[in-house]
Amino acid sequence: MTAASLAAAATGLPRDFTDLEDQVIRVKIMSSIANDQLQDISTKHLGVEFEKLCHLVRATNELAEQLLSDFYAVPGWRAAA
Repeated sequence: MTAASLAAAATGLPRDFTDLEDQVIRVKIMSSIANDQLQDISTKHLGVEFEKLCHLVRATNELAEQLLSDFYAVPGWRAAA
């Protein structure tokens, strides 16, 4: 990461396509980790609230996959980066 990227990361806003790509990838990785961890937990005894959490994590993971796919589908994004 460059100094500009670090400064942008501190504000939470992407400064360019490279920073945006980094944030999209981070969301995808974090959601994948959370989704993988939930797959290893038995839901038999954890109740309705845990089921809601599982649904939220799965939906977030699916959204992150779609976001990553859509990001790379934008024509000319590499040229702008």
